[in-house]
Amino acid sequence: MSALAHAQWQQVWEARRYKGNSTVPVEHGAFTSVGPELTPVVPFEGAPWLVRALEELRALKQQGVNIPSLGDFRIAEETMDHVRQLLTVEAVQSMAKPQIVPFSGGGISLVWNIKNKELSFSVYPGDDEVTFMMGATNEAAVDDGVVRPNENRELATIVSKFLSSVT
Repeated sequence: MSALAHAQWQQVWEARRYKGNSTVPVEHGAFTSVGPELTPVVPFEGAPWLVRALEELRALKQQGVNIPSLGDFRIAEETMDHVRQLLTVEAVQSMAKPQIVPFSGGGISLVWNIKNKELSFSVYPGDDEVTFMMGATNEAAVDDGVVRPNENRELATIVSKFLSSVT
């Protein structure tokens, strides 16, 4: 982790308030993790990949361009907020850093591949729902649907189901 990223993360960590055993997110520069809802987020120690993922996300936002005949890869701030929120929910803390894949139209997919199984959450601009797909790599989805990015219980159920299918 770069010295600048470490210093920024330290500021975020110090700015957080604790309520019981959960961390309450606080807006702070590029590390804004959720919207107005106060939902538990992943502590840094639980997901050491989080800083790298947020830096990668920020870089994708800055580099986004509209390429004629190929697609619009500019990412809306609302999409970024939903992806940050997905990255910081407690359900994903036991998994490794996801692949962050932008797609034409300004959307982003978070993809986890473990053994021959794959879980993806796709966020589309202007949509308050997140599409998920779970199944074997290179095969039809075993389970799919939509969930709101702030529905932590539903997200935890999806992640748990995915992790149990891997073993």
